[in-house]
Amino acid sequence: MTLVTSGLFFLILLLFSIVMLVSANFLLLDHERSAVTTTIKNVSKRFKGLDSEVTAESILQYLYAPESVTATVTNNLLYEKNISGSRIAISSLLYSNQIVYIYDNSNHLVFTTASSVNEDGESHDKIATKTGVVTMSENQGKRGYYYSLVLKDASGKKKIGYIQIFHNLEFYYTIKDRLFYLLIILVIGTVLLVFLVTTRTIKLFLNPMQDLHEAMTMIAENPMELNVRSKVESGDEIEELSLIFNDMLDKLERQSKLQNQFVSDVSHELRTPIAVIKGHLDLLQRWGKNDPEILDESLEASSYEANRMNLMISEMLDMIRIQGSFESHQNEVSDIKESAHKVLGNFKVLHSEFIFTCEASPNAGYTPAKIYTPHLEQAMTILIDNAVKYSPVNKEITIGLEELEEVYRLSIRDKGEGIAKEDLQHIFERFYRTDKSRNRTSTKSGLGIGLSILQQIIQAYHCRLEVTSEVDKGSVFTLIIPKVVDEPYTN
Repeated sequence: MTLVTSGLFFLILLLFSIVMLVSANFLLLDHERSAVTTTIKNVSKRFKGLDSEVTAESILQYLYAPESVTATVTNNLLYEKNISGSRIAISSLLYSNQIVYIYDNSNHLVFTTASSVNEDGESHDKIATKTGVVTMSENQGKRGYYYSLVLKDASGKKKIGYIQIFHNLEFYYTIKDRLFYLLIILVIGTVLLVFLVTTRTIKLFLNPMQDLHEAMTMIAENPMELNVRSKVESGDEIEELSLIFNDMLDKLERQSKLQNQFVSDVSHELRTPIAVIKGHLDLLQRWGKNDPEILDESLEASSYEANRMNLMISEMLDMIRIQGSFESHQNEVSDIKESAHKVLGNFKVLHSEFIFTCEASPNAGYTPAKIYTPHLEQAMTILIDNAVKYSPVNKEITIGLEELEEVYRLSIRDKGEGIAKEDLQHIFERFYRTDKSRNRTSTKSGLGIGLSILQQIIQAYHCRLEVTSEVDKGSVFTLIIPKVVDEPYTN
C-alpha cells in the first residue's frame, strides 16, 4: 500500500512537473522572443530619417554628434563602445543581453554594439537569410535568438542596409536548468516524504489491527485459551472493535467456566447414584438375591437413586431447553392473572395435601405483563415447586398478586424450612443446595437447577426477584414483572 501510494504521488508530481516545465519554457521563450522583436523595432526607428546607404561614417554622422565625440572607425566598422563624449544612442534601447549589428547592402558589417567581432571584420553569423523571422543560433559559443530586418530610407522604398539583433539566451537556459533540477528535487523529496508519512501512518493504523489479529490467531490456534485479550488503545473504531471483541471473549470465558462447572457438577451428581446402583446390583449378583431383606433393601435403594437420576436429567433438559429461547419472544405479553390461576390449579391437582391460597387485588391482571406466557408460567412453577419441596410439615402456600403503576408483584409465600443467610447468595447457582437439603432422604428436594433457570428468565425479561427467608419459619419469593402501561389485555 505504501509503494502504491508513493508511486501514485510520483506519477502525479512527474506529470505536474512536466506540464509546469513545458509551460514555463513556453512562457519564458515567448517573453524573450517578444523582447527581441520590440527591441529591433525601436532600434530601426532610429534610422527612419537616414536616406543614404548605411556606412560607418553615415551612422556616426546621423546618430551621434561628431563635433563633440571622438570615434574610431576601423575597416569601415564602427564600434559603439569606441564612441566617447556622447550619449550612447543604440545601447540605451537594448537589454543587457542584446547586441545590434548593422550591415550595408553588400552584407558587410558597418556597426555593432558588441565589444569585438571576427578578424575578418564580419560578425560571427552574417546577416540572416530570413529577415523578419526570429531564429535560434549561436554567437561566439553563446546560444540565442537572431532577428534581422531590412533598413529603408525615409520614403520606405529604397533599401539602405540591414539591421540584426542577437538576443543572448544563456540566462534563460540557466533558469531552465535550475528549474528542471529544482523540480527533480521536489519530486524526489515529495515522494520520499509521502513514503515516510504513509509508512508511518499505515504502521500506526495497522499496529492495532495487528494486535487484534494476533489475539484472534492465538484463540483460533487454541480455542481453550479464552483468557487472551486484545490491548488496543488507538482511540478510534479499531479500539471500539477491540472492546467488543474483548467483551465477547469475557462472555465466552464465563460461559466456558459455567459449562465446565456444569459438566463437573453433573459428573459429581451422577457418579453417586450410579455407584450406589452398581454396588447394590453387584451385591445381589454375589449373594444378596437369596436374602429377602437384602433384596428389598437393594431394590429400594436402587429405585431411589434411579428416581434421583430421572429428576436430574429432567431438570437439566429443562435448563438446556430454555437457553436461547428468549430472543424471539421479547415482544410477547401475557395475562398474568390467568397464568397464575392455571399454574395454581395444576399444583392443586398434583399436591392435594397442600393448601394453596391466592391473594390478588381486585383489578390485578387487567394490564398485560411484558413476558412470554410459557416463560411466566415456568417461573411460577419453579417458585411454587420449591415452596412445595421445602415445606414438608406446614403445607400452606400463598400466592399474592399486586398491580402497581409500572410492574406486577407476584409473591410466593411458604411456611417451610427457610434459607439461612449464608446460603441466600448462592441459591441461583446450579446444583447448589443448602446443607439441610443435601441430607434429605427424599428426591423431592431437587438438584438446585430450578432457580438457575429462573434467573435466566428474570434477566431476559428485565424482571427482579426479592427473597426474604428465616430458618424454620418460611420464605417469601417476590417476582417483580414489568407490565405494558395503559394497555388493557386483549385475548
